[in-house]
Amino acid sequence: MKEQFENKYLEFKNIIDILPVNTKANRKKKLDYILEEEKETDTLLNNIMNELMLRIDEFEKLKVNGDIEILEDELEKCNIVNEWNIYNTPYEKMHLDYYLYQLHRYYKEDLSSVNMCIRNLVASFNNVGITLTKDDFDFNNYSSTYMQGVIDNLSDVELKNIFEDIYWKFPEIIKTIEINFKNIYFRNEKKIIKYYIDRHNEYLKNHNDSEIYDLRVKLFNQIKDLKNIDRYLIFKKFKDKEYTVNEFKEADIQKKVDTYFVGDSYSYSNLLKLYNTLFEYNILVKYNYLLMDKRKRIL
Repeated sequence: MKEQFENKYLEFKNIIDILPVNTKANRKKKLDYILEEEKETDTLLNNIMNELMLRIDEFEKLKVNGDIEILEDELEKCNIVNEWNIYNTPYEKMHLDYYLYQLHRYYKEDLSSVNMCIRNLVASFNNVGITLTKDDFDFNNYSSTYMQGVIDNLSDVELKNIFEDIYWKFPEIIKTIEINFKNIYFRNEKKIIKYYIDRHNEYLKNHNDSEIYDLRVKLFNQIKDLKNIDRYLIFKKFKDKEYTVNEFKEADIQKKVDTYFVGDSYSYSNLLKLYNTLFEYNILVKYNYLLMDKRKRIL
């Protein structure tokens, strides 16, 4: 369509350039031609706008395939396998390493983020059956006072007032809470380890470890296949300019097919195999320095 407009414009420009204007009659003919061309162009533009609005309405009606969300929820449940990963400590399984890093990072910068980190830390202990109270923060009265406010789910404004009242008396309040969380973990480490062992044993009563790993791979592939053909997600990628129309010209697609496939070997299933191979290769390249370091240590 764009090329048609450009060609039509060039044709109009060439005709206008050669139309004579040496007489009144010729000038009138030229004006009439311009007005007629303008009328035709307006009609064409109106038709195009109507067509665009119809197409936009159709796109606006699109919704993501509900099966994708269902499968993603199932995949999320499979993350329980991280709980019995022998290479992760209970400290890491609770994400304490990440939350405490964030707490340390936001110290003296963003009290709202600090409060969010603290709430996440409290929730992590709750998830393994350890309900924290202000009495667990027994390093000093300042930390227990502030934690009482967090545990009582006070607003950030209320917590800010408490923090400002404490800070001028004890500037190390957040640092003390950070250390206190670590101390709580080590005091309860055996209980936390037992929690994860019991969870794993409960799962093994009706399943085996390989089942959930196989299910994880199956769900991941199902989600990927559905996303690859979902009209809503494909349109969204064009809308967000992740894709461009020029990338999907038939000639360009055929050129890529000819580059990566021989003869009639191209098919959607082979394309997915190529994608998976390249994805795995990219991971190997990305983490090659770790693999090489590990190899040196083992050998």
